[in-house]
Amino acid sequence: MNRLIVILALLIIPPLQAQTVRYVSDNLKVPILAGSSTRYKVVRLLASGAPVEILKTDKENGYILVRTQDGVRGWILEDYLMNEPSVRDRLAAAEEAVEPLQTENVTLKEQINVLLAEKNQVAASLTESRADNQRLQRELTQVKETAANTLAIAEENKALSERANDLASQLDQLQQEKQTQADRTRRDWFLIGAGVLLLGILLGVTLPRLRWPKRNRWGDL
Repeated sequence: MNRLIVILALLIIPPLQAQTVRYVSDNLKVPILAGSSTRYKVVRLLASGAPVEILKTDKENGYILVRTQDGVRGWILEDYLMNEPSVRDRLAAAEEAVEPLQTENVTLKEQINVLLAEKNQVAASLTESRADNQRLQRELTQVKETAANTLAIAEENKALSERANDLASQLDQLQQEKQTQADRTRRDWFLIGAGVLLLGILLGVTLPRLRWPKRNRWGDL
C-alpha cells in the first residue's frame, strides 16, 4: 500500500524540493554554459531528467545558475528545466516500484489460494464434525433411554427377586408345616395301630376265659 502511494506521488504530485531542485527537460541533451547567454562556452551536457540544484535566477536573460549532483556549476536556459522529473523517469520509477508490487501480488494470490483451500478443508471438516456430533447426540439419547429402561428393569427384577425370596420362605414354611403334619399323622396312625393291636391281644386273652351262659334247649322250654 505504501509503495502504491509513492507511485501516485511520483506520477501526480510535484516533489517537495521543486523550489530548490529542478530537472532537465525531455530534450536528449541540454548544455550547461559558463555564463547566462549562448556566448559562453558549454561546461557540460546534461541528459534528460538529470536533477540540478537551483542557485540563482537571471530573469532578464532567462537563465538559471545550477549545480549538478557532482558539483559542476553553470547556467542553463530556464525553458530546459522542469519542476518535476520527466514522465519517462517517473514511469521508470513507477515501473520499478510496481515490479515488487507485482511479485507481492502474485505471492498474495498464492497465499489466498492456499488459505481458500485450507478454508474449504476446514469447512468440510466442520461439516463432518457436525454430522458426527449429531450422530453422537442420537447415540447418547439412545444410551440414556436404554439406561433408563435398564434401571427400570433392574428395579423390577429387584422387586421380583424379593417377591421370589418371600415366596421361597413361605414355601419352606409350608413344607415344614406339611412335614410336621405328616409326622403327626404317621404318629397318630402308629398309635391307633398300636392301640388296635393291644386291644386285639387283650381280647384274645380275655375272651377265652369268659364263661358264657348256656342257652336253653327247645326241649327244655
